[in-house]
Amino acid sequence: MAINNLEHDVLVLGGGHAGVRAARELIRHQRPGERLDVALVSRDNVELWHGLMPQMLANTVQPEHVVVPLREVLPGVSIYVYEIREIDLEHRRVTIDRGTDGEELILTYRTLVIAVGSTIDLSRFPGMVEHALPTKTIGDFAHVRNQVIGMVEAASEQSDASLREEQLTFVVAGAGFAGVEVASEIDELVRLSLPLYPHLSRSPLRIVSVDPGTRVLPSMSEKVSAMAYKNLTGRGIEVQLGTAVASASAHDVRLSNGEVIASRNLIATAGTGINPVVQRLAVNFGRGRILCDEFGRVTGWPGVFAAGDVAAIPDSHRTPYPPTVTFAIATGESVGINVLATLRGEPLRRIEHESVAQIGIMSRRYAVAQIRGWAVQGRLAVLAGRLLFLSYMPNWRRRGRLLLDWLTSDLFGRDVTELEMDRSSGLSRMRFNAGDEIVRAGELGNRFYVITNGEVEIVDSHDPARVLGRLGPGEHFGEIALSQGVRRTASVRAAKDTGVIAMDRSDFRLLSESVPTLRAEWRAASVLAADA
Repeated sequence: MAINNLEHDVLVLGGGHAGVRAARELIRHQRPGERLDVALVSRDNVELWHGLMPQMLANTVQPEHVVVPLREVLPGVSIYVYEIREIDLEHRRVTIDRGTDGEELILTYRTLVIAVGSTIDLSRFPGMVEHALPTKTIGDFAHVRNQVIGMVEAASEQSDASLREEQLTFVVAGAGFAGVEVASEIDELVRLSLPLYPHLSRSPLRIVSVDPGTRVLPSMSEKVSAMAYKNLTGRGIEVQLGTAVASASAHDVRLSNGEVIASRNLIATAGTGINPVVQRLAVNFGRGRILCDEFGRVTGWPGVFAAGDVAAIPDSHRTPYPPTVTFAIATGESVGINVLATLRGEPLRRIEHESVAQIGIMSRRYAVAQIRGWAVQGRLAVLAGRLLFLSYMPNWRRRGRLLLDWLTSDLFGRDVTELEMDRSSGLSRMRFNAGDEIVRAGELGNRFYVITNGEVEIVDSHDPARVLGRLGPGEHFGEIALSQGVRRTASVRAAKDTGVIAMDRSDFRLLSESVPTLRAEWRAASVLAADA
């Protein structure tokens, strides 16, 4: 359970488009004789292509084909599939762990690249955290697909018209690329599936796209935006602009214009926020992004760069570039080159980004595209979008898998398979032998423990031979480190063979925020009785 310290020349935080490109450029452009030690930290061992994920909903692409393994594209880079817990810019070190107690590492660096991207933040809207389905990960999209199919299954045998209306009404919050594509793919999934449900017709189906802006796809030209709007409404999808989701419950969605939509399905494609680890840094922010100079250097911190969504990098007019996929790719590449130039003492290259193509694929046969100022729609735009994604794939094996997905989906069409991916239980049962150390003083807290059988000892952090107290079945420990965000203040070891139920910190946070009496009890608990 010792905390290891590992040194690297360049440490890249984040395995998204920007982080991968930065690490790849660092390896590609090393000169003969240079032995730069490059490391990358990512919660996942894959680079995730968000632009492909909406196509999972209608089974156009398979989940494993919207990702690229990091080790496949970054040979020579040390990859840590860990979660970033703390960034200490002053001492040039980053603390990471695997989400379990006792697996903490400290990485030190000469140069740091922050490319962690954004997170989901739905807390500003009542009921959104509880009832909105996020669209950030592959798991999120698999869950949205299961939700759509599950609601269609339930509605097919529902005799109550009002309940059937709730089940077949889908509200999509956001009308950017993700919002427009998700609404379109849900429509395609249900429309292709209806022949399998003889008790259903298209008439009860309602899809509502809601956005506070004045048009859909606001980053594209007005002409392309109008094309997308026409296609959405022509398919029967309602588009409500200048309107936002005000609140949500288990049975309805309330909009800012006062309308109440009876629905059990709210999908959130908007509501991004700054990563909490980044938010704690002593850096300057502009609209939730780290302020950088035109070379990607973080203001006020020599040796620290930022790239991708998290970085506010100014263009020639001193206006920050928008956080798009192409921006993340371009800045990652440029920052990687500028890190090398900094280490060599050479001039840096100003980051310049021009979006050559923006494409929104809305179904198998329809897309809208803006290519060098030209507006394109229909199957030609679909072809352009698919070619663009193929160009991003690292090898022909990956390209071939995507091509097969698109080909077979066009040939075989509908699929209403519902794949449940949830674990049997969100809690973990663990067993420790007598004498085993369960948690150690000074470590970051990752789990809350409830003892099911046996006995544990709370040990003095300065004198391991001194036992401060004992806990038995039904008692618990570990909550103060989680609820207060502090490191463990004491160690806990098994006095006998002991069984525990362990809850990870995200579930613990959800439980403590939802049950005020528990939160009050845990805050008042003494270190002796509860903390480890």
